[in-house]
Amino acid sequence: MKTPLKKLRAHQKQQGLVRVEVVARAGDAALLREVASELRSGQRRASEVRALLRRALRPTGSLLELLAMELPDEVVDRALARPKDRGREVEL
Repeated sequence: MKTPLKKLRAHQKQQGLVRVEVVARAGDAALLREVASELRSGQRRASEVRALLRRALRPTGSLLELLAMELPDEVVDRALARPKDRGREVEL
């Protein structure tokens, strides 16, 4: 026989819900609960909140900048350094 908790989890799973554990500051806990509740509701506003969060969390900058942030400074400096060769000498 299933316990009430197992029945609840099975029902949630059927609805496409998953449990997520988050570690956050105490002051943000209520806000995170509200966001989770809104997203879970499936209402039109949930789509708006989801889109707003995606825009707010979207990385800024070009792909090259994002990749460069992950590399050590000396690698980026070497890659962006201008060659010392100034070309051939020309008489004017």
